[in-house]
Amino acid sequence: MSILVEGESLLNDATAIVVFNIILGITLTGVVGWSDFGGALAEFFKVFLGGAILGVLIGIILSEFLYRLKLGVSSYLILSIVLAYASFTIVEHSLHVSGVISVVAGAITLGVFGVSRIHQEATYVVKETWEMIALVCNSLLFLLVGISIDLPQLLGRIDVILVAIVLVLIARAMTVYSMVPVTIRLFKLPRVSIGERHVM
Repeated sequence: MSILVEGESLLNDATAIVVFNIILGITLTGVVGWSDFGGALAEFFKVFLGGAILGVLIGIILSEFLYRLKLGVSSYLILSIVLAYASFTIVEHSLHVSGVISVVAGAITLGVFGVSRIHQEATYVVKETWEMIALVCNSLLFLLVGISIDLPQLLGRIDVILVAIVLVLIARAMTVYSMVPVTIRLFKLPRVSIGERHVM
């Protein structure tokens, strides 16, 4: 359940960042029409798939590097952190595709091809360290979001916010209850109970 929710969250957030940047780019040009839709769709696939392919490639290279060199625990940890920063920086700033998608794809690839082949002690240390880093980063993120909110302005628009929350929950429910069973059947995945779907 945890893997399902967190994994979906990662891909949703990464996809949302790509879509937001494309829409922002179109909006800033000042001209928005149906002709822009095809270009935006092509740009989405280029940025999304480009980031995913490069992330997988970087993850495979690093996995082979880790496996063949037989390094110590600290080296595994340092190189996993290097994967996160290097893949984002190279892919986002030099190749102009999605750095976030690249990091997600690289991390999944490292988990499948790299971490599965290293000894148990190193796997435990890498996992525990990354869980701590994720906790600290999430805490800082929500703290910074909380600090940046103008509470009186937020409360002044509470009616619009409540409508948006209800609409998002309805859209979410429609997606989870319709797409999860289809995806499970299509890809022959483990069953997700109705209670788990409520949590999702």
